[in-house]
Amino acid sequence: QEIGMNANTGFMGSHPLKMIMSGWNDSRVNASFVSMLTSLQHPYINYMIGNNTDDLINADGSVTNKNSGIYGLRAGIRMESGQVYYANARVAYSQFEGDDFEWMPIYAMKWAEVDFLRAEGALRGWSMGGTAQSFYERGIKNADCGDRFSMPTGNYEAYLDDYMQVENAVPFTYVDPMDHNNDIESVTKIGVKWNDSDDNETKLEKIITQKYIAIFPYSYEAWTDIRRTGYPKIFPVLNPNLGDGSLSDGDLIRRLPLPHGDLQAGMDDIATSGIQALGGPDQQATRVFWDKNEANF
Repeated sequence: QEIGMNANTGFMGSHPLKMIMSGWNDSRVNASFVSMLTSLQHPYINYMIGNNTDDLINADGSVTNKNSGIYGLRAGIRMESGQVYYANARVAYSQFEGDDFEWMPIYAMKWAEVDFLRAEGALRGWSMGGTAQSFYERGIKNADCGDRFSMPTGNYEAYLDDYMQVENAVPFTYVDPMDHNNDIESVTKIGVKWNDSDDNETKLEKIITQKYIAIFPYSYEAWTDIRRTGYPKIFPVLNPNLGDGSLSDGDLIRRLPLPHGDLQAGMDDIATSGIQALGGPDQQATRVFWDKNEANF
């Protein structure tokens, strides 16, 4: 069972992320996602992410020509002003593209997400009605973000068999042509193929990494999983000092501050009950009760 709606019937004829990315120029592909997909040789890297759409002036003054390769943006990067190329050259970095992206359903819950939840439960010894491996492998097979039922393209399936046999991550270094201070080696070191001899942490990393890819582009569950398990591994967020001052280098925003709208009644409620329940300061770095800084097993 899946819960969602067709993007072409309710949102101006395509997925809203299509408008945000290519219509408004408000978003670009994340560098961590590019690195993860490349290291795992994921199908999306072959057909759903475009090359740079215009020339980029490199850090040394040379030029990376239009359509030279896939260039994502690091999270937290300082942006230039504007949403047009002449004012902000980073607009030319990679976008998602193609029918699989434009027509992907707007999911509330995917079959693949349920399978990865059951895979994690089975790994933890809970009765899920099957093995962690069976749910993990079925989750990957049904993880395509495109419309698999009413207008499938077959792109995902064309690469799927090879993908599921990937035993080791491909070495990859992300390069930011405009600022090599942002260059970083891929943090994805696992493979895709299930291996019963892996320890439970490695198995969990595989499950959550594939779940992360499967639920793209829906971020709340992914953010929760990263805080809850530490997986998937992603690049450190740049410029954490631009937050509320509680984050250090390498930190991830652990929570959103409590809303009060500058109303005294709201601030009083937070002070008398919210902070006590939180167990720490009302800051981005404070972990909520299920966000444990410890091993998963």
